[in-house]
Formats: sequence, structure tokens, C-alpha cells
Amino acid sequence: MFDELNGSAAPAARTLVSEGALYAIVDVAQQALALVSLPIFFFFLTPDDFGLITIALVLTQVGLTLSTLGLDFSVMRLYYKWPASERGGILAGVTLFSVGWSLLLVFGAHVVFGVGGVGGRAYWAMSAGWWAGLALGLRGVPLSVVRVQGAMRAYAVFVLGGAVTQVVLQIVLVVERLGPAGYMLGYAVGAGASALVALYAIRREYTWAGAFWKLPRDTVSFTARVLPSILFARAVAVSDRVVLAQWSSQETLGVYGAASRFTTPIKFLSGGFKLALAPLMSRQEHSGTLDAEFGRLSQFLVLGMLLVGALVAAGTWLVQLTPWADNSRDMQRLVGLLLVAQFLSGLMFLGQVRLYYSPRPGSASIAAGINAAVLFGGLMWLVPRTGATGAALAGVISGAAGLVAVIALAFLATGRVREWYRLLLLLGTFLPCVAGAWLLQRSGQMAVFLVSATAYAAALFISARAFKRAALQETPGP
Repeated sequence: MFDELNGSAAPAARTLVSEGALYAIVDVAQQALALVSLPIFFFFLTPDDFGLITIALVLTQVGLTLSTLGLDFSVMRLYYKWPASERGGILAGVTLFSVGWSLLLVFGAHVVFGVGGVGGRAYWAMSAGWWAGLALGLRGVPLSVVRVQGAMRAYAVFVLGGAVTQVVLQIVLVVERLGPAGYMLGYAVGAGASALVALYAIRREYTWAGAFWKLPRDTVSFTARVLPSILFARAVAVSDRVVLAQWSSQETLGVYGAASRFTTPIKFLSGGFKLALAPLMSRQEHSGTLDAEFGRLSQFLVLGMLLVGALVAAGTWLVQLTPWADNSRDMQRLVGLLLVAQFLSGLMFLGQVRLYYSPRPGSASIAAGINAAVLFGGLMWLVPRTGATGAALAGVISGAAGLVAVIALAFLATGRVREWYRLLLLLGTFLPCVAGAWLLQRSGQMAVFLVSATAYAAALFISARAFKRAALQETPGP
């Protein structure tokens, strides 16, 4: 139904850039909706309210992982390896398992909240966060199908449709004074609606009558090998907020959570190209050749992250125009550190994708484990001493450790490491922006950020031209 690309019909570089750009644009666009609405919420929600929302979003991340236990990634990885006659039945089996398991998790969360004495607005906010995570996880199965088939427009409709629904409902419910519960209920309804639309849209890909109640061994085996990496990555994503919730006030957690929202465009930008890289490599593997453009893609991605990071850092001055003005200085400093942490993590995640397609896909779990261990240790040491700043520093340190591990493991798997030197040098050019956030006043910060953004934009333009030339060279002649 959605098979717009088969095998390696399009040249690798051109396909990689076009798909990567679309995935990045879609994910940055949905996060841009959240960022545009963020100042609105500052007028209706307090830092304490954002603290509760941050806790609920942790549950969203946990539910997102547990709902499918990594089977959605296995769908994308193994789609072209399954016999065409069995593909619909396997997809049906994966979906039925995920839905049944998610319903059990809904009941389990209700029991846990009841035993824990969670009530009032906290109960509804946390429950809605849990529901949103499960819905997003279930949506991952049909999204994996459209991603591996290269159906980019379908992907954009599903994701952006859910994001618009989510933001509109969040604004309405928060303005109606439902507080954190309204914010999270809007998130859950948007996620659920998007999941239902995606499942309905690919309904012809399923063979319900021939559903596999026992999944194929290769599917279970691959999922078991990559699941630790997924769990480690999700633990890394939420551990800073979990530790802050234990060692700091809910207000501090709220300021940290709000600062994190400013930096998430970097996460989605790197995630967009990661989404493009994985299905493209699946198609290249299916056709018998693997893409050799990883180094150039990574350079293109880093320049894009640096450009967006400089603009995000410059945009934090908006906070001073809201009731959160007293927290604006702390937020600017946190944003600088969190951006660096996101840069390092983005490169690490890209390296993990490459390891997934190496002869040793389990190596990605080793890198993720090192990243998680360093982060947990850093959080436990730094947060009790320096609070939110310590959490941001722990993210920087763990991101660096995970990136070093990925580089070493990639060298062992491929024998190549040269492309990483240039990437690390590029990341180093962002240090003046971080220093400016700590040492300069707002006018000086703005000058540093805008000059940096201009330089990154010029370099990104040159890199894009290089990609275009490579695509033309790969295009077959008449």
C-alpha cells in the first residue's frame, strides 16, 4: 500500500538526505508546536505544576518502551526478511501482542497508583502520562511499516496530526484551569488518536485471519538482542528527572523540565536522521549493498544540530517576558549544558544505528550500558551537591562516555574511525555558546549565538551542496 520505494531504487545519498530532511522536519515541527505553546503555559502553570508534568512525562517514556518491548524496531529491521506471504500475519501477531500487553500495563498502573496512595490531580496527570506512552508505543508498529517502505508523506500525516491535536487540546484544557492533569490528558488523547489513524491507514498490510500467535524465532531473537539497548536508552532519557525528583524540590524539577523542553528540537533533529538512516540501511541491505554515506550524513547532521542549538539558545530570552522571569538566568545556563549533552547523545545514537547493522548488533547494547552507568553514577554524585546543574553536567559526561564507547566499538566492527575526528572538532565549536550563557549578559549572549548560528548556516549550506553533487553523481545515466 505504502511501498513508495523498493530496494535501492533511489540513489543512496539523495534518498538519505531527502528522507532524513523530511523526518527531521516532521519531528522538529511537532516539537516546534510544543515550543511555541510553551510561553502560553508559563502564564497558567507554575514551576511546581511543571514538576508534576515532568514526573508524568517520565511515565510516558517508560510506557513508550514497555508497550511493544522493542518489537516495533524489529518490524522495521526484519520487514524485508519476512516472506511476503507471512508478512501480514506476523504484523498482526506483533500488534495483537502489543495491544494485549498494553492493556495489562494499564491495569497494573492503576493498582500501583492505588497502593501508592496517588490521588487528585497527581493521579490524573500520571495516569494520562502512562496512557500516552502506551499509545505512542502502539503507534510505533504502523509507523515502522511506513518508515521501512519509505512512505514519508504517510509518516508526516500520522505524526503531525497527532501533534496538532495534542497541542490544541493541551492549550484548551490548561486555559480551562485543569492544570497538569489537563496538559497530560491532551497529550494522551492526541497520541491515542494518532495511533488509531495510523493503524486504520495500514489495515491492508495486515492478515488478521493468519495472525501469528507465536512470533517467528528470528523476530524474537533480534528483539531480545536489541531490547537491552532500547531499555538503556530509555533509562538514560528519564534518569535525570527521576534523580532530581528524589534529591530536589518539585519546583526545581519543573525549571529543569522546562529547560529540557527548549533543547528537545536537537533530540528530534538527530532522531529524524536516525529514523531515515535505519530504514534506508534496511532497503540497502535487502538489495545486497549497505550505504557508505554515514560519515557525510553525520557531518551534515552535526552542522544542523549546531545551527538549531545556537538558535534555541538565543531564543531563551523569551522566558524573561513571562511570569518565570526570575528563573530565566538559571534556565539559560541549563539550556547551554543540555544542548551539549544532546549533541553528544545524538551522535552516540547514530553510531548505535550503524552497530545494529553490523555483524555484532549487540554491541549497541554495550555502548548504551556504558552511557547509562556513567549517567547514573554522575547523577547520584552531582545532583545532591549541585541540583539541576549537576543533572545537566551528568548528561554531558555520560554523553561523552557513550560516544567514546560507540567509536571504539564501531572501529572494532568496521575498522574505520577517521570520520569521527571531524565530528568532534565541529562539536567543539559550540563551546563559546555555552560559555556565553554562563558569563555574558543577555546582549552579549545574543551576539555570540547569532554569529555562531550564521557560521553554522553557511557551513550547512556548503555541506548540502556537497550532498547534492554526490546525488547527481550516483544518478544513473540515460
